[in-house]
Amino acid sequence: MIRNLFFDIDDTILDFRGGEAVAIRKTLTLAGVSPTDETVSLYCEINSALWKQLEMGTVTREILLVERFARLFSSIGADADPAKTQQTYAEQLSLTHDFIPGAEEMLALLRNKYCLCAITNGTASVQKPRMRAARLDRFFSKVFISQEIGYEKPDTAFFDACFSDMPSWKREETMVIGDSLSSDILGGIRAGLRTCWYNPHHKARPTDMPIDYEIHDLCALPALLDRINT
Repeated sequence: MIRNLFFDIDDTILDFRGGEAVAIRKTLTLAGVSPTDETVSLYCEINSALWKQLEMGTVTREILLVERFARLFSSIGADADPAKTQQTYAEQLSLTHDFIPGAEEMLALLRNKYCLCAITNGTASVQKPRMRAARLDRFFSKVFISQEIGYEKPDTAFFDACFSDMPSWKREETMVIGDSLSSDILGGIRAGLRTCWYNPHHKARPTDMPIDYEIHDLCALPALLDRINT
C-alpha cells in the first residue's frame, strides 16, 4: 500500500527548463553578454556537469553557483563578474514558476488520498519564491530543501532527515516521483523506497537501475497508484 509520496520539484512539478531558458538569457543580457544559442547551450553543459558533481559530493553548492559563470565567461572570453551574475540569475530564476503540463491537476487529485511532500536539490533562495508563487502549499505537507537539510539527493542522509521529520511515514508505504535518474530515482532506491520515473521524453530505460514504475505523462500517476493499491 502506498500512502506517502515524495515529489521532486524541478521538471517534475515546475517547469525548470523553461524558466531557466528565460532567466539565463535575461541574466546574460544584463551582464553585457550576448545570449546566443551557442552561449546558452554552453552554459547548460557547464551547469549540468557541475550539478552532477554536486550530487556526487565532489563540489559544494557555493562553489558551483559562481563557478558555472566563471567557466562560461572564461570559455567565451567575456569580461563579466561571475559572482554578480550569479546574484542576478538567482533573482531572475526565482520569478519563474510555471507548472509542468498536468502537474497542478494531478496534485489536486492526489492531495486528498495521499500525504504529499516535496523534495528538491534547488537553492533555497530560488525555490522558496517559486513555490510560494505557484502556491504549492496547497498540495504539500512539507518541502524538504537539500541546502537546508545539509545533504543532497541521492544521499541516503537526505531521505533519513525527511523521515525523521515525518515520523508517521513508513518507507514501505512511500514512493519517490521524479525526472532525475541520478538524483530522485537513485536516491529513492538507496533509501529503500519505491520509485516512479517521470520520463516525458521517452528516454531509454537503464538496465542497471531497478526502477519500479515509469510514466510519460503526470496524468497517468493517479491511475498507477490506484492499481498498486488495489
